[in-house]
Amino acid sequence: RLAAQLKIMTALETKHPGQYTKERTAQPTLSEDEGLAVDSFPIKEQDYSYALGQNGTTRKKIARASECIVEYVGNVAFFG
Repeated sequence: RLAAQLKIMTALETKHPGQYTKERTAQPTLSEDEGLAVDSFPIKEQDYSYALGQNGTTRKKIARASECIVEYVGNVAFFG
């Protein structure tokens, strides 16, 4: 369910830039919620292609190593 929500956020951010990332581009945000929570981390423009990797391989490796869902919405990484 969270993965689907993040994918929808990615699609909407593509159509309407700033919809989800406008308030999250300056500082990383860590959720205080217990259980399933979402943290965000802004990515610098020059680091974005490296963080994504070819065909998303780096993103998938980060997700596998951290055992969480990783999705890029604009230039902000969301971890859930």
